Amino acid sequence: MIRVSVGIITQGTHVLICQRRGQDLHALKWEFPGGKAQDTEDDATCLQRELQEELQITAMIGEQLHETVHHYPNGRSVALTFLHVPSYTGEVVNTQFHALLWAKPTRLPEYDFLEGDLDFVARLARGDWPQLFRTLNPEPRTPNFP
Repeated sequence: MIRVSVGIITQGTHVLICQRRGQDLHALKWEFPGGKAQDTEDDATCLQRELQEELQITAMIGEQLHETVHHYPNGRSVALTFLHVPSYTGEVVNTQFHALLWAKPTRLPEYDFLEGDLDFVARLARGDWPQLFRTLNPEPRTPNFP
């Protein structure tokens, strides 16, 4: 079982989503940033490390939102822990992805997400966890990334 920490980075009424590169496993699928936990890491520590590596930000890790296990047809199983990231320091820099996008939660089902994320995407789009978007966070600094 692969443990994965998933970051739900919010600003105002938007959430950050990432598109995998064409040469990656699950090419060009959309996902939330994050990654595989090392043996000694807890979920929050893993997410902080992954966001530093992938986006060059220092994240404040908030509440755990959701946990699920997904079994992919290729035999891989992932245990996903979705954690809110209400704020961060630094500017988001894309070091790992084909594209980054600030999206409204209601629009998330329009994107081709990884299978393991689909239940969470549907719940976020229908308004579960409304507290994530009621903060005083400003709208995204950069609405879209190249």
